[in-house]
Amino acid sequence: MKLHILYLINFFLYQDISNTENNQLFLDFFRHVGNTLQSLNIQNSFLSDNDLKIIFLNCCYLECLKMSNCPDIYLTSKLLQDKDNEMHLIQKSMPSLSELYLDDNLSYITDMSVEKLLKFVTKLRTLSLAGTSVSFHPGTYHRYYPRGSENEDASNLVLTFNQVLSHIIKNSTSINHLDFSKTNFNDKAALVLSQVNICAPKMN
Repeated sequence: MKLHILYLINFFLYQDISNTENNQLFLDFFRHVGNTLQSLNIQNSFLSDNDLKIIFLNCCYLECLKMSNCPDIYLTSKLLQDKDNEMHLIQKSMPSLSELYLDDNLSYITDMSVEKLLKFVTKLRTLSLAGTSVSFHPGTYHRYYPRGSENEDASNLVLTFNQVLSHIIKNSTSINHLDFSKTNFNDKAALVLSQVNICAPKMN
């Protein structure tokens, strides 16, 4: 296991972690530092569902969550795919979470995983999907949502701009930063976003 950790008062970076070999030590660590963290950055790492729950349930002042280049988390996590009784507890445990960065996850991140993660956010201010495989093609959306997204559950097979747009609209009074860089973001998508009444919009 290769581990690089940076801990500066309220910022924590996990990078290049393939597993947490001692779960009790992992739990003890976040019990001690979790309530001081305002920003958590998980990069190129694999964490189990239990690891994620430990992190989320102990980071009560977390404002910013970054999970970049972590495809295995999205592929294997039931926490981000299936119904879970602890989802409500996690949401209550991070009442200040407002920034979500899901950058550089070229595969496995889906409409369902984004929807699950957004349930942890009570007032979304920043959403970044830079470097993801989000599809802007209407044909892709209609293929997976032939009856429209309002009549079907979020897909765990694809990430679509239409579904992301629905979350942006729901959070339009609070969101002020969007990032679709390094994607196939096009003029049509830009026009659609321009028609959403976003609070003080800033977009990459």
